[in-house]
Amino acid sequence: MNIEQILEAYRTSPFKPFILHLADGRHVAVNHPEFIMFSPEGDELAIYESDGRKRYVDPKLVTEIDVPRPHRKRTKS
Repeated sequence: MNIEQILEAYRTSPFKPFILHLADGRHVAVNHPEFIMFSPEGDELAIYESDGRKRYVDPKLVTEIDVPRPHRKRTKS
């Protein structure tokens, strides 16, 4: 992965939450576009999680970007 691929997921309109999978097996959810910041040099991401924690991630360690499908409401027939 590279920073451009992460920016592409971030810039999707309308925004769709996504998950960054890291080389060490961890994953970080980006649930809202205001919860991620990119350093000017593109060598670091700051991601705020819903519980208030902030994670710093090296984009070179991102191995996959997962965009889960939204849950569909079941309709009664």
